[in-house]
Amino acid sequence: MYSIAELDMLSAIHTKLSLMQSSGELERQKKEFIANSIAHILRPIPVVGVSDLNKSQAKSWFFNPSIVLDHTITSSTGQVIVTAGTKINPLRFKQFNEALIFINGDNQNQLDWIVREIQKDEKKYGKIKIILVNGDINQTAKSLKARVYFDQHGVLCKRFGIKHTPTMVYQAVVNGVKIPRLTIKEFSDAS
Repeated sequence: MYSIAELDMLSAIHTKLSLMQSSGELERQKKEFIANSIAHILRPIPVVGVSDLNKSQAKSWFFNPSIVLDHTITSSTGQVIVTAGTKINPLRFKQFNEALIFINGDNQNQLDWIVREIQKDEKKYGKIKIILVNGDINQTAKSLKARVYFDQHGVLCKRFGIKHTPTMVYQAVVNGVKIPRLTIKEFSDAS
């Protein structure tokens, strides 16, 4: 019979951490981790597949936000509220009284454009939310004197099919009446 020659894993980890602490390596790694985390929070990874718009590319389209339920929804007493397979458009129940504007925070032309757009159209759209696809959140918010969001992992851009900035998403209006569709409009005068 042979005896076990390996070190106990917990003892090995404890020894390594003690050495790192005494040499200052643990504190250095902690500071590096904090600095990297803050940098990533302020400047998330840019949304892949979204670029600045060329003047000849501008277009607009309607977006239907309907979903099809994959399961039946019941009340607490078991009464069926909506069956699986039902198509539901949330804009039939609640209007979308804001505009989402997607911009590249590193593009000064787009930052200048959005300041003009907000002054011009805030009453038209109600609340305007600025959503970055690239850039420093804190710097952009200070520059625009406004709250700024970031489309993490491009979730909204994928959902709406956004490929270029600047792009605005707002509830569609036909003959003065809001319809259950969203308009997605690219702006070529800001790139």
